[in-house]
Amino acid sequence: MISAMNDKTTHLNESTTSTASRSFRTANLQALLEVIARARREQTSQHKPTATTPGTPLPFLQPDQVQQWFTKERYVIGESVAQGGMARIFCAADLHLCRTVALKTGLENSSAEDLSRFLFEAQITAQLQHPNIIPIYDMGLEKETCLPFFTMKYVSGRTALDIILGLRRNNPKIRHQFGGITERLTIFLKACDAIAYAHSLDVIHRDIKPANIMVGNHGEVYVIDWGIAQARNPDPGPDPATGRLRFNPNRINSYRDIYGLDQTMDQGFLGSPVHMAPEQFINPEAVDERSDIYGLGCPCMN
Repeated sequence: MISAMNDKTTHLNESTTSTASRSFRTANLQALLEVIARARREQTSQHKPTATTPGTPLPFLQPDQVQQWFTKERYVIGESVAQGGMARIFCAADLHLCRTVALKTGLENSSAEDLSRFLFEAQITAQLQHPNIIPIYDMGLEKETCLPFFTMKYVSGRTALDIILGLRRNNPKIRHQFGGITERLTIFLKACDAIAYAHSLDVIHRDIKPANIMVGNHGEVYVIDWGIAQARNPDPGPDPATGRLRFNPNRINSYRDIYGLDQTMDQGFLGSPVHMAPEQFINPEAVDERSDIYGLGCPCMN
């Protein structure tokens, strides 16, 4: 009898304890939900200010803040990704547009001819607006070195030369991605599209080779490095009223037109010997569209 009463008492105590525990957990949960709801209301009120709430900071830049934004340094230069005989390319951050760009700058020991070619490359490339030619974003002068620079689209990928060498070495990753004839022909045809477009504007690349064809990670193809390109546009002549150059949007223009300089400045050897057409060895000025076609079909492109 006494044992049965004890068992009943124990059961009641456990039931009471369990009920109290559930009530305690429920109360805590409700309190937590109220805290979360209050925090969300406060966050919403901060991000959606109303005109009826005086003193609430607006999430917009004021005119003076906009001016400060554009007076700050625009580019933060990162690591060097490539270097040639006349220029160096860096990965950089464009703080105005919040994006990664490729920044190309001249070398400190560059000659006047090298710097002129650098400017010419930027101006020519900027006017060749084609899906298979890297777009130019901006151009300027570095404050510290006083060297010209220009920025362009940053392409993450590899050159056609890397692909060719990878296939020859039987690299499994490159073999998987570019082992088929269709993939390689696609790259070649896109490069041909870029050159055909340039030829339609009387621009000759003169340095077609696998190292100057970039293939992005998503299949995009770009013909790069127009540093020794030749723009064979007829001289537009000065405006009869002002005596100044008439800017013609239907032709390729450069600093040579602006300053009225002689279009001929190719005095030395230009190009990559392994990929050059025979006539380019004799007279760089005498090349035409056929020289680029030779470069595209050069056996070393395979």
